Amino acid sequence: MKPRPVSTGQILVVATHGIGDLVMTAKVTRLIIEAGYNVSVLVAGKVEREVGLYLLPEAECVALSSFGKNKLTRLLGVLWWMRRRKIDYALAQYGVNPPLFSLLTFWGGAKRRIGWAGRFSWLNTYTLIEEEGHKVVETAKWLDYLGIDYGEDDLYWKCADDVKSKKERRQVVIFGPSSFYLEKHKRWPPDKFAKLAQRITRKGVNVEILGSADERDYCDNIVRMSNSDNVFNRAGELSISESFSRLQAAHAVVANCNAISHMAAAVGVPVIGIYGPTDPHLTGPLCRNLVIVRTDKDCSPCYKKGYTTGCGDPACIEDISVDVVYEALCGVLEFL
Repeated sequence: MKPRPVSTGQILVVATHGIGDLVMTAKVTRLIIEAGYNVSVLVAGKVEREVGLYLLPEAECVALSSFGKNKLTRLLGVLWWMRRRKIDYALAQYGVNPPLFSLLTFWGGAKRRIGWAGRFSWLNTYTLIEEEGHKVVETAKWLDYLGIDYGEDDLYWKCADDVKSKKERRQVVIFGPSSFYLEKHKRWPPDKFAKLAQRITRKGVNVEILGSADERDYCDNIVRMSNSDNVFNRAGELSISESFSRLQAAHAVVANCNAISHMAAAVGVPVIGIYGPTDPHLTGPLCRNLVIVRTDKDCSPCYKKGYTTGCGDPACIEDISVDVVYEALCGVLEFL
């Protein structure tokens, strides 16, 4: 049975996945903060911490990596940190390893532990059951447990016109062409991004490419293939807050299933999302101005637990034409 919720208290959100998952978790976490709880968020690393601080300035964000590289030292550091916080509720981000969460929060002294079904879930105070809905909707089960009222619209990021008028935004389209190095099959081919950039820049619109420092060479290839003086590679040049500001000032973002697409949604920018192995209805940005571009292949989507590296022949995303993506972008931007 659910204990009677309290209106205030210390909550720990364990959100140790990547940037995209953290952005999706942040929307629900905001509603918890607005309900009067003190919130600490445990994230994976330094970059995720910067994202957390930007989206959740009222929360304490701590990186797991800050407790050291040695696994034992890190474990002891996290447990000591948790016990000092005297946590009333520990909440597991959707997708966090269930056994690790259950053990960590039990040893860390959290009074109530709300995690997902799996090994050691008997240590949880309350166990959430996965129903294969959108990650944000699944995460919103926290709110049901805590007795926080919300509507469907509360889970969506605001659209661009609610955040910044079109006149205030630069005539720039931002590309988010890369993805985690183990998930290269989620990338639309770089030569197609280059051809799309050529068509956009001929209309007098600049293109900026965002990504991490590790993706700079990959993004440089797109600039080179576009053969345009109006395509700029910003990968690795900007801080997280600068990247958010750049996104918010743009007119639209074209991206694969990656962190850039979620960051763009969080600041209200229209997203042209290119999808193949992944299902945007489960892992895409939860916003009203997402335009989904994908093929209708029977094998797509295929991305799931235990199968995250693809089939080796991602025709589901490589077969998406430049024309289709350009038409989707024209539907968002009246000046193309």
